[in-house]
Amino acid sequence: MDEEALTPSPEALEKGRSGEPYEMPAQDRALMLVLAIAALVMPVFGVLSVTQTDCDAIMRSFSAFMITFGLVQVVKSFLAFVFKVPFEPSKQQKNLPTKCVSALGLLSIAMAVWGVAITAPRVGELPSDECSAMYFYTAFITAAANLAIPLAIAIGFCVAMALRKT
Repeated sequence: MDEEALTPSPEALEKGRSGEPYEMPAQDRALMLVLAIAALVMPVFGVLSVTQTDCDAIMRSFSAFMITFGLVQVVKSFLAFVFKVPFEPSKQQKNLPTKCVSALGLLSIAMAVWGVAITAPRVGELPSDECSAMYFYTAFITAAANLAIPLAIAIGFCVAMALRKT
């Protein structure tokens, strides 16, 4: 097969996967900005948990998780905002910023496993004097949500495929 036939034109790369030009709605841009700003909470809480509590004594690497997971979310959110990467995959361009946002999304899922692994065993025990409930539940809920959503999508996909075969 001719390699030129497989290479998209520069104009096609500026369009979404459907081939249509995409103009992001203002409400999507506003939501992206809110998500980018909200993502700043996690690394700030991570730093505060190091300086104000002793969560690391109870859960090894708790503060490291909060800071690194939060920074990944901040970078991902700001890249999506600055480069106007749409939420809907069919509207996304095939360019470097979109690939970076997607890669950071996959990294977030892997990091969520880390977060759930260190926080879930302590759900019944905390909060305590050593670790503030605010820091603990921020880490647990964020990690659990980042893990539960893709897991629910995967289960739904498997169920849909199983029903399709019957």
